[in-house]
Formats: sequence, structure tokens, C-alpha cells
Amino acid sequence: MTKCADIANYIEKLAPRHLACDWDNVGLLVGDMDKEIKKVLICLDNDEYVVNEAAEIGADMIVSHHPIMFSPINRMIESDPQQRMIRRMCQLGICHYAAHTNMDCANGGLNDYLAEKLGLKNTSIAELTDTDAGFGRLVELDNEITLLDMIATCEKNLNIDSVKYVGELDRKVKKVALNSGSGSDILDMCIENGIDLLITGDVKYSVARKAYENGIALIDAGHYGTEVIFTELIKNYLEKEFKDVELVISRANVSVLKNHIR
Repeated sequence: MTKCADIANYIEKLAPRHLACDWDNVGLLVGDMDKEIKKVLICLDNDEYVVNEAAEIGADMIVSHHPIMFSPINRMIESDPQQRMIRRMCQLGICHYAAHTNMDCANGGLNDYLAEKLGLKNTSIAELTDTDAGFGRLVELDNEITLLDMIATCEKNLNIDSVKYVGELDRKVKKVALNSGSGSDILDMCIENGIDLLITGDVKYSVARKAYENGIALIDAGHYGTEVIFTELIKNYLEKEFKDVELVISRANVSVLKNHIR
């Protein structure tokens, strides 16, 4: 019999909770560590749609990348979508576990998986936060490629229809940095280390300007686009250990930001 604690402990072997940022909220956020788990629903974001999906398929546990709570909740009322979602999970006995910034910076975690998806090998950590963990990854390619080639790789391998970018499409790049989600805060490090290209998401206009002014190409593949692969990572990881647990990637958790292409 697999318990919630077994799954939580196994995830924390890959992404120990002490790796999470101080402001983060990771671990078991709703439920009972002793609950028997037969089916797990895996998502990037847990919301009402995901909880409804979990109820429909009979999932006992939801594992997400993003936590459902970052600040204290002072009431639990039906008119608030987040509070209504939490109430329903409690009523249904569904556990919710989140692995966020600890998974971002873990050795073998989300940034390493993003690099793998993009075919980037022999990476190093961009910003070390622990002995062998940290945010972002750096790689020097064996051969230069164009910015357009890397854009095409991002769109194909991350299954996204478009990206935002900074730089000339025929520009050659060799030294590449990546940081999943809202990862543009490593731009200064990229400038200091002569990086040609930064791949990330949620890039503000001022950050894009700074990259442009410092001669760094940039690909904004979106927060969702660079992190929804968490679902694949966790499914692949858990299925090696828990043969008696059904692992399902959420269909209800979709990107709320859409791109309109003329």
C-alpha cells in the first residue's frame, strides 16, 4: 500500500524541501500523510478545474509545481475560487502536494529537464544555491547555431505555437543560459559571463530592453511553456518507484495566456 507520505518523501529525494526559497510554500499543503494513494493527478497549476478533474477520475492526490497558497488564508468561503477549491479538496479527501523552487533548482530537477528537452547537454548551474543545486543552467554548444534554429527547437520540443524574442534571427549563438518560469533575474549574470542567449519566460519589457542594449539574444517561451514539462518529469520519476499507483497528467490545467497568430 502506498501512502501520501511515501510519494512526498520520494519527491523530496529528488527535490529536498530545504532547497526552496524562503518565500515559497512547498510540501503537503492539503490532506493527510497517512492517506492511501491509488491515483495521482499531476499538474503545473492546481485550480478548481483540476480539482474537478481529480474528482471525475477518482484521484486521491494532486501533485503540482506551483503551490496553491503563498500567503495566509483568513477565511474559507464559497464565493472565492481558491478557497472554494481548497474546501472541495478537503470534502473529497484529496491531498495536494507542491514542489516548486526546490524542484526548479534541484540536481535532476526542472531546469535540467528543460535543458534535456531542448537537447542541451553538459550544463552547469547558473546561480548556485546549495552544494550541487541552483537556479538556471549554462551550456556552451559544440557548434554555433542561429537564434532562429533555437526558436524552432523551443517551439517544437516544448510544443508551443510561438515565442517572443530579442535579437536578429540569423544571429549566431554558442553560449546559452536557460531558467524556467519567471527566470529573467539571471540576466545580469548572463551579461557578466558573456552569454549569447537566455531562454526563459515572463520577460518584462524593461528586461528585454536591457538584454537588447547589452547584446544578448533572448527567447521568452512563456512561464507555462517552460514549466508545464514538470508534469512529464514527475510522472517519469514516480512511475519508476510506484508500480501500484496510477499516474495521470492533467488535461484541465491549460495555459491561461493564449497567443493570437495572424
